[in-house]
Amino acid sequence: MKLSSARHTLFLLLTFGLLELSIAQPILLPEDREDLQIKLETLSDFQVLAEDIDLGVDLEVDNSNREEVRTFFNAIYWASEYATIDWTGSFSPFPGTGTQTTETVTPLAGETNSLFQEATLLRINYYRAMAGVPGDVEFKEELSRIAQLTALIMGGNNNIGHFPDLAGFQNYLSAEGVQGAQDSNLAIGSYGPGSVNEYMQDKGSGNTSVGHRRWLLFPPMKEMGTGDTPAAAIPAETQANIPGNPTEVRRANAIHIFSNLNFGAHPTTDFAYVAFPQEGYVPYHNVYPRWSFSIKDANFKNATVTMTRDGSPINVALEVLDPDPDDPNAGSLGDNTLVWVYDGLNANESHTHPKPVSDVTYQVTIDGIQNAPQTSYTYDVIVFDPEVPTTGETTVTTVAGPPQVEVGTPTNFDVNLPDFATLQTNENVTGIRFRSFMTTPGGLNENADNGESDSQFKSRVTVRQFGEYTVLEAPPASNPSGNAFHLATDEIGTNQSITFPDTYVIGENSQLTFKSMVRAATDSQIAKVNISLDNGVSWLNVFSQAGLTPQGSDSGSTDENSFFDKTVDLSAFEGRTIHIQFAYDNTGGSAFTGSDSFVGWYFDDIMLTGVESMSGITTSAFFPGADSFAFTASALGDVSLQAQGMLHNFYEMEWGDVLSVTAVAAAESVTANDDTNSINEGEASVNGSVLTNDEKPTGETLTVDRVNDDAGNVGTQISTTFGTLTIAANGNYIYELDNENAAVLALDAGETLEDSTIYRAIDGASRSDSATLTITINGVAVTAGDDEDAITEGGGYVKGSLLDNDGAPDGETLTITQVDGESDNVGARIKTYHGYLVIAPDGSYAYQVDNDDPDVANLNDGESIEETFQYTIEDSQNNSDVASLRIVINGATTVDSSGSSQLINISTRSEVLTGDSVMIAGFTILGSDPLDVLIRAVGPTLADAPNNISGAIENPTVELFKTDFTQNPPQSNPVDIPQNPNTEWGGLSELADAMTLVGAFDLPTDSNDAAMRASLTEGVYTAIVRGVDNGTGIGLVEVYDESIHSNPDANVSLFNISTRAFVGSNQDSVMIAGFTVIGDKPQKLLIRAQGPGVGLPAGATALPNPNIRVVETFPNQENLFDNDDWTDPENNVAEILLVAAAVNSQGYVIGSPNSAMVVDLEPNRVYTVILSGAAGESGIALVEAFAPSEF
Repeated sequence: MKLSSARHTLFLLLTFGLLELSIAQPILLPEDREDLQIKLETLSDFQVLAEDIDLGVDLEVDNSNREEVRTFFNAIYWASEYATIDWTGSFSPFPGTGTQTTETVTPLAGETNSLFQEATLLRINYYRAMAGVPGDVEFKEELSRIAQLTALIMGGNNNIGHFPDLAGFQNYLSAEGVQGAQDSNLAIGSYGPGSVNEYMQDKGSGNTSVGHRRWLLFPPMKEMGTGDTPAAAIPAETQANIPGNPTEVRRANAIHIFSNLNFGAHPTTDFAYVAFPQEGYVPYHNVYPRWSFSIKDANFKNATVTMTRDGSPINVALEVLDPDPDDPNAGSLGDNTLVWVYDGLNANESHTHPKPVSDVTYQVTIDGIQNAPQTSYTYDVIVFDPEVPTTGETTVTTVAGPPQVEVGTPTNFDVNLPDFATLQTNENVTGIRFRSFMTTPGGLNENADNGESDSQFKSRVTVRQFGEYTVLEAPPASNPSGNAFHLATDEIGTNQSITFPDTYVIGENSQLTFKSMVRAATDSQIAKVNISLDNGVSWLNVFSQAGLTPQGSDSGSTDENSFFDKTVDLSAFEGRTIHIQFAYDNTGGSAFTGSDSFVGWYFDDIMLTGVESMSGITTSAFFPGADSFAFTASALGDVSLQAQGMLHNFYEMEWGDVLSVTAVAAAESVTANDDTNSINEGEASVNGSVLTNDEKPTGETLTVDRVNDDAGNVGTQISTTFGTLTIAANGNYIYELDNENAAVLALDAGETLEDSTIYRAIDGASRSDSATLTITINGVAVTAGDDEDAITEGGGYVKGSLLDNDGAPDGETLTITQVDGESDNVGARIKTYHGYLVIAPDGSYAYQVDNDDPDVANLNDGESIEETFQYTIEDSQNNSDVASLRIVINGATTVDSSGSSQLINISTRSEVLTGDSVMIAGFTILGSDPLDVLIRAVGPTLADAPNNISGAIENPTVELFKTDFTQNPPQSNPVDIPQNPNTEWGGLSELADAMTLVGAFDLPTDSNDAAMRASLTEGVYTAIVRGVDNGTGIGLVEVYDESIHSNPDANVSLFNISTRAFVGSNQDSVMIAGFTVIGDKPQKLLIRAQGPGVGLPAGATALPNPNIRVVETFPNQENLFDNDDWTDPENNVAEILLVAAAVNSQGYVIGSPNSAMVVDLEPNRVYTVILSGAAGESGIALVEAFAPSEF
């Protein structure tokens, strides 16, 4: 039949499209704004408005997880669906045509419900999160104020356009509203979250660039604003300025886009691109004809797109690139974007993907991209029905616990969330809620003729309708019960519904029956029965019947003229709780509008059977981070428990399976009492049992089943604020203190810290109670004890450690920071009244008596003098104390000064290189008489038996220098003696006799070894060994004391030896220094190896970590001493510093890897010092041996 005037809207819709839901063409970023965008990429001082609407979360979702996307859609998308606009504005009184002042139009523009604005914002951030861009956009109050003025213009003119100051817009104009139109996405025929869907679909011939979508998904977006007006009556003056003189205008929306803050640097996104629909799982509701793919600065001019559906190719039609990439003045729509229409669909019409029976996989391949990280991208989009749970994994929340609880006693129950929602791994699932309720048999029984009026019915249930019509009315067909319920599309594009308030537990035989009659309806008008598992946030469709009139028709007839019985099987939801909703949806396109008996859906005699009704529902607060709850029953009898996960603390997941328990009278209870213990700073651990003082019913055994409300913590070492704690199931615990914790280290004496942990004690009947274990950490003071030592007149020095009797918290290291109030005295050899003192940072000390001091020299037997020094110790937190070192010097009338010893016959073997890396041997002569010496540089003979050294230098030369300290700086000059330098000793009899005299091993008369004799006076000498013609290899330099044999009473001796040379990484390339000690008492020596800090020739590298070993080679072969670092514990650091200062040896740095030691060597023996590096190391090093005369 031809549509009557009542159906005239359908005819107009089909013919002229007047009532289509429409959006304006996308707004381009103007050239001046485009410059702004580029500049702001590097700016950070954006203006932030003080008041806004902020969801308080950054929505995220793992698109690769079907169940997570399903939950995200049901909890977030649908949560933004049902808010009401509650507009406070009005189109009356009409202010007149032309631009009005802001003050005039602001009251007319009004405001919308803040919950409605939040719903719009939630829908935007839902789509952003799905696309993998930050879902934390905010609505700024100022931007929303402007957007509201813009929406008033659009709605009040029943039109949309970005330049409303032109023809077609005469009503409700304001300067700010006009500017807002240029800065906003605009929609007519929809508002709020519905407009966001329209922007994302971007249908129509003017939206081939999907600009609205691109702005909503632009990654840098931070702030927007929203403005909305509803469909409403308008005054006659307004009607006159709108074509067709309508009495009512459509809904309108403006989303304010442009703001400085929205053009900052691109943030990190989940994908290397922004696609819509995005890679991964996508609810079919969000799949529209136009698909898009965006990359910042990419060039899609030559790009191609291919698609398959479940492996089979489908048609792809590319849209024209907009803006034109070849037009520098084209403006901008956010990031460069490629757009195409899939599967031959008409993108000018509203269309969503068909509801799939099973998941549908689309594979997208894009090739030929320029100026992007890749030229080609391939990704899968899996379209699915979010009403269908994911198979193969746990999708329903369950509660586990004892079947009985005691009234008045908290009982713990565990909550098992769906597999994807593990609290420890999914940051979006932030906690749980639970509820308790009672049940009684019986379900829903609704009849439209029970005596209620329409208004009474609407006050009892939740009716969502657009348009003023009665929901209870007499149907146009016979109905035994009289009236029926009626829902109709009174306003195109709207969904009507009746939601019944009660909640029901579904059983194994549950079913819903009702009578149904669908009148005239198009295929986009659908009668539905929905159930909700999450308090009405989202709805699962269990019955649907679409109209029979197809889109494109300009006439139609009624589908049904009588009632039909309908039955819906609900047994698949056994154990779940549901709400019931009857809905009549217009999903887009054309529709039969109005509310008379010709259109809409009539239904009646609704019966829900095989269920239990819920009553006494008590819902808990939100428990963040929890996977259990404690339930306390208040009355005897059966009670049901149910739990749900929460997204971002606020958005509800589905309520899970119902667990029924029985509340019984309270029996004996478990009482857990708090426990305490203490530990001193520096101590390692303390232990005990938390169950010792807890109370339990007779015959029961207590165990610990939770620590900090987590069963996994029992028997596991957990971190606490100041240490770690392990509480076993039997209650035994050990607390280990972290003595490196900054707060622990900072404790002073008398100060305390506390570490607390909660445990739960439980018996065999699941009776439990919780208590707290508190560990008190006591600060410990630094204490310094006075020290004393003694030395006898005529002695050398005494040494020891000051810290042995000082106290500090365990784990702390004490350091000497001052000596006699001066920090510079630490580690220095200071002159005291009667001697010399060194106190090192590590607490070692060495005191040398000055036997030439008159007070000391005049002491007799039994007499003594003393001196006292103060020192300060500190720990790492600057806690300190002061103590003293007392030195007593005891007199001796007779001082035994008999015996002497000295060094003779020094030598060094090492690798001889070229340039500045030749071998340099130094020695010092002390005494008033000359010293006759034999100096040799041996190379070739080292290769012969018994040495058999490979790589010996073939032709060494030796040259002797003496240092002239009268020059500034000191100069080294060649010694004026024959054969200086010498390259071949030539078998001279004079040299051969000298070798025999000193006991040196023989050299072949024709060898290329070098030798010379000299008579040297007191001074510092250097023998340099190098190879002839830059030869290299292992060489030996020797200095023999002839005078000890030819003139033993001469007043002269060798004082020290030193050699600088290259030390290799293998055994044959180490440096070996030799010397002989003769005399009748031990010889004290300071032996040192220096790598870091040694003077180096240009381009040379020091041996990083030198170490030394002292070996006796005659008459015994024995390792005597080893040292790696000179401050190692086996050394007395102060002793080394004291002796070094006495012989003027410098460069001892605390913490240096250089080696040193002070040793006493027995006389009449031959010793070697072996200098080597750590494994694999090589470099220049210096070995020194000092024989101080004063010790």
